[in-house]
Amino acid sequence: MAWDMARALERTADPIRKYLYTSDAQWGSLLQAANRLWDKECDDIRDEHVRTFLLACAYAAAKDSGVATLTEVLTGTPASDLYPVEPSPMHAVFTEPRIWLEAMPIPPLKREGNTHVDLALGSIVRRDKTDSGIELAGVKLPWVCFCEMKWCADISPDVRQFVHRNQLLRIIENALCFQKNGRCADQVFVTLVTPAHLRNAPVKSRLYHYKYEEYSTDKRAILWDLMGASRTDQRRHEPGWFYPNSLPERVERLTLRWVTYDDLVEHLPDSPVRSEVLEFWEQAEGNGSR
Repeated sequence: MAWDMARALERTADPIRKYLYTSDAQWGSLLQAANRLWDKECDDIRDEHVRTFLLACAYAAAKDSGVATLTEVLTGTPASDLYPVEPSPMHAVFTEPRIWLEAMPIPPLKREGNTHVDLALGSIVRRDKTDSGIELAGVKLPWVCFCEMKWCADISPDVRQFVHRNQLLRIIENALCFQKNGRCADQVFVTLVTPAHLRNAPVKSRLYHYKYEEYSTDKRAILWDLMGASRTDQRRHEPGWFYPNSLPERVERLTLRWVTYDDLVEHLPDSPVRSEVLEFWEQAEGNGSR
């Protein structure tokens, strides 16, 4: 089964990689992981990175329509409202929408390393002289969606340099501050993706259960945490990159969502690798990968 899927991904690599951006090293590593999915004592089927990769490949293999479908599932917004119907000089970057895996925006705090965004969509281009660095595209109405993907793991309760800043807050801050030459996205989506059985569980067993409920109920909680987790003098200000002056205004542009891997599987479009990905999913669930 794993061999069939890896072979299908390799056979479809050119169209997939046109719509799915990963560095060559990331592609090779994830493809190798797909090859060993059913090896004895392999834990990759419990890894959100491998699952996210396989689903992203299936959406990317469906080309523009696949990216549009994934956009609608993750943002809850019609793709036609985000991507222009007719290309124009101002929107030329959108002629080939892309899915980004493990992309790295410039961190908003000085002492912090790059955040690896599990999956990203929107007005995004690669930063010059980087393999995985990203920045906001210079278009008329830029938007961005950053996703935090969790299978079995929880979000981290703190970030290395800032012990009061949880992992979901870090992704939110990176999305709010994502920019090019000081200009930020007009629309910001941050989407948490987990298994449905955890989202719907009667018992809250993960920190993200509490932080998502808190942040989605009252956006002021995001502001309080952002202001309490780090000092103002730790915010990045340098030529071409400026921490937003008005956090309340930025937070008002945020749409916070929680969707499930089950949603992503349910909406998989027709593509050359759809059947292999669905077969993997059914076998993984049958093997108790939860």
